[in-house]
Amino acid sequence: MRAWHAEARDAGIDGIEDLAARPWPSSPDGTVIGVFTRGSDTARWLVIGQGRAWAVADCTEGLVSRVFQSLPEALATIYPG
Repeated sequence: MRAWHAEARDAGIDGIEDLAARPWPSSPDGTVIGVFTRGSDTARWLVIGQGRAWAVADCTEGLVSRVFQSLPEALATIYPG
């Protein structure tokens, strides 16, 4: 993930943050990673993982990706590297 983030910085990906511990209406049963763009205080994408399944929610477009079998596959929908 660190290598992906380092490469994605040139495309405007400013930060990544583990959001699973934040207060959610219902506690997530898995991983929630916020992906932030330069100049924004809110996550542009949420990368959600549970078991071996991963999906990406585009918070701007209101779309959710298909299910991926790995984190690198899911991240590639944001920045292919």
